[in-house]
Amino acid sequence: MTKDNAASMHLKEKTITLPALLDKAKGDATFRELLHNIFAFSSKIEAIRGEFGKIIGLTGIEYTALIATAYMRNIDTVYVNTLADHLHLSGAFITLQTNKLAKKGYLTKTKDPDDARRVQLDLTVQGYEALSSLAHSQQQVNDVLFAGLDQEQFQALAKAFNLLANNGDRAFNLASFLSNNK
Repeated sequence: MTKDNAASMHLKEKTITLPALLDKAKGDATFRELLHNIFAFSSKIEAIRGEFGKIIGLTGIEYTALIATAYMRNIDTVYVNTLADHLHLSGAFITLQTNKLAKKGYLTKTKDPDDARRVQLDLTVQGYEALSSLAHSQQQVNDVLFAGLDQEQFQALAKAFNLLANNGDRAFNLASFLSNNK
């Protein structure tokens, strides 16, 4: 294929077939634009997470594990596996991160008194103080990040991302299967 031939080609295959996500005039163009915007937003969220972590002496993922543990702890006992499920990450990865947090003094890990196979997570005073010191920065950044959304849009976004996070786990498993069996 020559360079001239390639320049005249257009991608004809759609990247999605769900009718609700296709536009009669534009095909899957809106879907692709949405994905590109999600990638851009995701990379910014990742970078912001890293900056929040840096403020309190942690990496981005350590910060995420710490704050998720704190919020989940407000509701119930937090275990390594429940934190991993909540963050859509592997138990082994969360074990590594929570070990680092415990070593740095932000988190405690104790055996569940009812099931020695389970490890309970809780924040130390240092962990709570670190998150408290970060609250004002989080408020400022999150207010900018989500500016322009009204209550209805925010609720719809929260609901959509809950669905998409769960779909993402299943889609990743399918993509992994397809790439390993090509």
